[in-house]
Amino acid sequence: MLGYSFVSLLGCSRPNSTDAPVRTRVLAPTSAYAYFFLSQLGVSPTSLNDSTTPGVSTIENIQRVAKSVGQRLLALSLSEYMDAVQTHGVAVLEEENGELHVILGIVTSDDEQYVQMIRGQSEPTLVAISELRGLSVKHVWITESPAPACIPLRVGNATLELDRLWHNFGLAEPFSKPSTVFHLGNTGNAPFAVHFLSTSCGCTTVSFADGTVLHPGDTMDLSAFTATADRTSITQTVSIKVIDQATKSEQDIVLTLLGNQVPILSFSPGVMDFGFTRQNDKPVVRTVRLFQTVHDHFHVVEVQSHGHPIQAEIKGPPDESKNRMDDPYHLVLTLDPATATPGVHKSTIDVLTSSRYRPLVQIPVEWRVPYRVESIPRKAAFGIVGLGSIKEQRINLISPNGEAFTAEVLTSPPKCDARIERRGSSAVLIVRPHFQEGGIYKQTVVVRASSQTWVEDVEIECVALVKL
Repeated sequence: MLGYSFVSLLGCSRPNSTDAPVRTRVLAPTSAYAYFFLSQLGVSPTSLNDSTTPGVSTIENIQRVAKSVGQRLLALSLSEYMDAVQTHGVAVLEEENGELHVILGIVTSDDEQYVQMIRGQSEPTLVAISELRGLSVKHVWITESPAPACIPLRVGNATLELDRLWHNFGLAEPFSKPSTVFHLGNTGNAPFAVHFLSTSCGCTTVSFADGTVLHPGDTMDLSAFTATADRTSITQTVSIKVIDQATKSEQDIVLTLLGNQVPILSFSPGVMDFGFTRQNDKPVVRTVRLFQTVHDHFHVVEVQSHGHPIQAEIKGPPDESKNRMDDPYHLVLTLDPATATPGVHKSTIDVLTSSRYRPLVQIPVEWRVPYRVESIPRKAAFGIVGLGSIKEQRINLISPNGEAFTAEVLTSPPKCDARIERRGSSAVLIVRPHFQEGGIYKQTVVVRASSQTWVEDVEIECVALVKL
């Protein structure tokens, strides 16, 4: 689903008040097709709110708005539309069941044509021409004339003109950084300021001087950049605020970036988590599936585990089915706990492929291995102590598995006595720091625990607040 609703894509002005600044609400038609159609007519999509007649369909209400600006909508059959699809702008496809879908444009990939379609409030999807012809289409609605060069918006006493409210990147390359430039101008008699508010994602940025003041006749460019990943659609927004310098009336405007990407190699799950495993447990086996697409056939060339305690085995589809989308590669990963070091581990398994879009696939992997010896408590907290005082804490060292081990103090901080006492199969660390400086005391004692087959270092942090 879209990360926003078309209910909130554009602000509309309210009558000015001489008593207080006007903060406009952000309103727009609830349907995607109304938003794009009215933008195509060169009017604010909120015009529909002002001219809606109860009991009349949205298409009929849009026709009323179109007539008010000297435009009209044309109803084509699907075959008529397809005969000249390259020359049309935004279109609205009306099915026999009454459902309406937006057609943003047409793109070509691997010599096959696709339409960019928004179904309801969904993100843009690629629909093959053959699939489109299979729909029960009643009409395809288009505007009679091309979209105007600008869209005027009133903000208090000021008039802002935008060359467009949204931009369609068409078919973007995966892992690319498409950009576009929106043009703004002051065609009224009052100055206004343009402020940046936000973008819908950290992958989307803008470039313009925040707080730029446009006087009558001034223009400015707003550059918008986004970054594609492995998603098949692009839906991002840039929010700006326009403030009338005289009345302080303000309006929020949302510029929309749309597009599609070629469906490429994907894998599932997105993160392979082996969970919690002890060093004496049996090997843990997990499987990652790598999927081909119509546009991205590939072979697995090599798998690199970077020395992790994980063995990787590729099980591919039979040779005769390598192009079948329902027969993915299976990457079988086996974690050997016996060779894993204690701690929380996060890394990647690198899969080299012949994919033209994604030759390197990095699969995140995680696993957690408990320490063979644990300290209880984990930290020696002395609280508030006096300057020059000596305090003592006893830390139990135990093996959760009941393994026998020896322990010795490997390192201790200056002016801190640290020693080990044996207690049966466990041990006790006794620490006695001498607090000789005021402020926060934070030092670490390292104990080495070992058996005939393993060695492990345990860190115990000593903390206190030393009063002067």
